[in-house]
Amino acid sequence: MARQRKRIGPYQLIEEVGTGGMGVVWRAVHTVLQREVAIKELVGSSAQDKESLERFRREGMALAQLRHESVVGIHDLFPSSTRLYMVLEYVDGPTLASLLKEAPLPWDVVATIGARVAAALEHAHHHKLIHRDVKPANVMLSKAGEVKLTDFGIARDQILGDLTKTGYAVGTPSYMPPEVLTGERADARSDIYSLGVTLYECASGRNPFAEHDSSKIFGAILASKFPRLGKVKRGLPRRFRAIVERCMRADARKRYATAADLRRDFERLLADSGARANHRQRLVGFLRSRGRLSETEALTCLNAAELLQTVSAELVAPASPFARAAASLAAALVGGGAGWWLAQRPDLWERLLP
Repeated sequence: MARQRKRIGPYQLIEEVGTGGMGVVWRAVHTVLQREVAIKELVGSSAQDKESLERFRREGMALAQLRHESVVGIHDLFPSSTRLYMVLEYVDGPTLASLLKEAPLPWDVVATIGARVAAALEHAHHHKLIHRDVKPANVMLSKAGEVKLTDFGIARDQILGDLTKTGYAVGTPSYMPPEVLTGERADARSDIYSLGVTLYECASGRNPFAEHDSSKIFGAILASKFPRLGKVKRGLPRRFRAIVERCMRADARKRYATAADLRRDFERLLADSGARANHRQRLVGFLRSRGRLSETEALTCLNAAELLQTVSAELVAPASPFARAAASLAAALVGGGAGWWLAQRPDLWERLLP
């Protein structure tokens, strides 16, 4: 909860939703537009530290270059009193880090998320931005089933360069690619490596370097010493494992050359596996199955056509109960009563969830 309810410019703070060593994030509302936003501010010594302030400004500048459905958008960056505030799109869902505290994610959900984050990186790389801190805590799922890449605080502009001399002056050790640890500059393939580690963790429930203490993590990364994904988590499709582990190759030349190549491989895998639902449908269903959405919220996120597609994807035989249910649903959809109809059939709703 918020330490105290206060206003910052035209924004009324509602509650504190995140905190870290350098800053805090608030859920807030614009008092005139009545739009929910997230407000990020530096706290403690970071609020006065020149390098922290410059990095904060650079994050705002980086986000201002981007406009993509899988990148958290920025609305404003402004000073008030002695503080600098960043106004961001508010994402009303969990981070992957939060979801991983409960259990690993289904492989097709991981592939879906991987495709969307790869698309976000593809967009950022097109604008000459390297994220440099892709990890579960920086990927969020909205209640509407959208994937959002957050925290460009240490992003590097390939044109403007770094704030410091080292490529990864700050970041999260267990997600750093080998080339950065040896002093080379980060490029698009470095983000792909970090995404691979993130997806490995999402699918298996453990970081590939978790068994190493902090003093040995760098050595394990440089030597590419981690358990193969298939040994950590049984039942994962071979193609899925191959995609994730290709991202994590120690030699950057053996990884995907671009985020676009990675995105296309995930999309082909999902299509070949028979996935018919779009990414929003699949992720809304997943969030509902994890108890992160109520039935009402889930139904609000899916329109009539998407609901029908979701039911059709579950059919196991033309004469099955699912087929008869789908026919009933189709009739209800034509009548415009999709939400009401499913609300009266909780038994069917449960059968539609993954």
